Amino acid sequence: MKRFNKVLILAFVVTMAGACTKLQESPEPGSSTGTTTTGGNSGDPAVYIGLWKQTDKKLDGASIFDPNNTFTVKIDVAATAEWTYTVFGSVQPPLADSYILKKGPPVTIDFTKEGTREVVSKTGSQIVWQFNDPNAGGVLVVETLTKQ
Repeated sequence: MKRFNKVLILAFVVTMAGACTKLQESPEPGSSTGTTTTGGNSGDPAVYIGLWKQTDKKLDGASIFDPNNTFTVKIDVAATAEWTYTVFGSVQPPLADSYILKKGPPVTIDFTKEGTREVVSKTGSQIVWQFNDPNAGGVLVVETLTKQ
């Protein structure tokens, strides 16, 4: 009977793990999914999971993007995120975070450590979000991230 209970619990755990992995990343641009081919900024705009790289940054409307001072954020299904910063061209150790996606309106991603980001626009391969940066005197920052 003990062996049966252990097998039953193991089957339950495997089933739950399988159910949690059903959410998939947005398809890459130009990839085929079944009978349709995606292109440009396509994919499911409701899916936020995946690896995103900062490709533009504006501070109070002026572009201040610097490829030597940027970040990537990996947004996972289990409400976890991992930020990897590049500072003066040197990649820093990854930082663990968690998040809550609020589908609004407005849509926000509330990161535990990095703060709330309001999503301005979202396609399958690009996110544009904004936030008031306390490190810059509360000035509005708009960042563009591209799916990697």
